[in-house]
Formats: sequence, structure tokens, C-alpha cells
Amino acid sequence: MIYTLTLNPAIDETIELGSFVASGVSEFIQSKRAIGGKGINAARALGILGVPYEAIALVGVSSAAFFMSEAAREGMRLRLFHHPGETRTSETLVFIQENTNTHIRRPAHIDRAEEKCREIYNHLSGVLAEGDYLVLSGSLPQNLPQNTWADFIHLAHEKKALAVLDSSREALFEGLSARPFFLKVNLDEFIDLSEQPREDKADFRKMVMELHTGGISIIVITMGEGGALLSDGENFYHARIPLEREDNFQVYATGSGDAFLGAFLASLVREQDLVACLRSGVAAASASTFFPQIAFFTREKAEEFMPSVILRREDEIGRDL
Repeated sequence: MIYTLTLNPAIDETIELGSFVASGVSEFIQSKRAIGGKGINAARALGILGVPYEAIALVGVSSAAFFMSEAAREGMRLRLFHHPGETRTSETLVFIQENTNTHIRRPAHIDRAEEKCREIYNHLSGVLAEGDYLVLSGSLPQNLPQNTWADFIHLAHEKKALAVLDSSREALFEGLSARPFFLKVNLDEFIDLSEQPREDKADFRKMVMELHTGGISIIVITMGEGGALLSDGENFYHARIPLEREDNFQVYATGSGDAFLGAFLASLVREQDLVACLRSGVAAASASTFFPQIAFFTREKAEEFMPSVILRREDEIGRDL
């Protein structure tokens, strides 16, 4: 079983505007709302690919009905834990004429956050079993301790489950100290970890190997249109799809990393080798950029991209970053 945990979920609102007009008025086209947050997004991909999972999220009482109704509409297996108040809203602004979009991410402060987090911990303590995956995704509410993901990783170790960490900043640093089984970060997050300028990548391999030495088995660095890098402690692999798009094509990149993670894990639990998992993740991430819904794709679209994945073993990780 795969459990995904989202402690800082969001109501994702996509607002389509006719064009970007600085210091003027932009024409409203339409807006849509969906449930989101990195763990929920990864669960969406798992559901599309038919893999058993349970998505767990901490949401505001006033937002719970929306989360449950949207989960039912999507066929998502979602377990909610409630805190007082509302769940944050994040916006994606889509500018039709310019064929571009931008995502606005809001911070969150949750009342009684530590108490509610303990309830989730106790739930997982009762259901996690040996061989399960526990996916710890996204940022933390501002008033939760930054070692919160580390606590859940320790729980996974105790239950002989496999912890997957996909976070950023201090929560990521603290989580790494607990030795997750699988680390997934984007390139910017990895550069923050390495504390090196983007232009100086010579020691990236050293940083990856240090993480492996610290007990992390699988490391993936996603790079947007640049694809993804995978290290298993012995080999580095790079996979990407060279997409040719028309000039007026709208790219929906928000959530593509979560689609990658869900597809990678779907292949992993089906006991495919890591290279096949990497191919699946890159294909799903690329497919998701064609759909306005966050971290959404179809099996058919992902399968369409599989033959286009260019895969090679890397001799120097820094060369292609």
C-alpha cells in the first residue's frame, strides 16, 4: 500500500485570462477549482495508473466538504483530518494570448497543528505495515516544527515501511537527517541542498553520494523540460523527452513533478526496475503538461510518450544539469 501525506494542502484555483495587461484590465475567461497539495497530486497520478493508495490530508473544517466532494468526483481515496478554519487557496493564472501561466503559492498557519498532526501520526502507526510506502510531500504549515517530516520517517523505519521525501527548505534538511528510503527533489531544491551556485556543478555527484552514504537508497532530481536524473548509489541515469510544441501551445507545468513521483512509485510497487520507473515518471510528467488540471494526465497520453523517452547513463552528473 502507498500512503501519501499532505499537511499543507490547498484548494487550487486556475484562472484563465485573455491576456496579461500590466497596470490595466485583463479579460476574465473562466476559473476552476480542485483539491491539491503535493501528496494529493501524487495520489491523483497513482489513481490514474490503478495503484492502491490512501491519500491523507489535514484540511480546515470549513473546506472539508469541498475536499470530499472533489475526491468523490475524481474517485480518489482520501482520508481527512480536520483543523479549525479554512484551507489555503493557491492560484494559477493562465494568460491565453501569451501562452503562459504562473502559480501563486500561499503560506498557511493552522490552528492546533501539532495536536492534529499527532492524530495523523497515531493513525499511520496503526495502519503502516512492512513494505508499505509513506510519501511525505510538500511544505509544512508555518507553525509546525520543521522536524515533522523527520518524525514520520522515523515512524516508517519503526514499521519497516519505506519513506519517500519530497519537500523543500528547512523541512527537507531536517527530513534528510532521518534517512528516508527515497528522496525526490527538483533542481532548485537540490542546489539549495548543495549550497553551491547554479553555475558550479562539479561537486553535485559528491553531494549525491554523501546522501547515499547517509542511508538514502534512491535519489531523483527533476529538472522540468530537462527531464530527470536518477541515482541508485552506483549509477546515474538521465531521462528526458524532447518535446516539439507549436509556438502558441500552452504548457501546464504546475504539478508535473508530482505526476512524475506518482508514476515512478506506480512502477516501483509493480517491481519494475529503476530505469523503467524513471521512464514512466518522465512520460507521465510530460503528459501532464498538456492538461490544465494540476498533476493530471491520461494513461493513453503517458503511454504515447514512452517511446520518446531518451535515456542514457551519465558519467558525470554535473555535465547535463
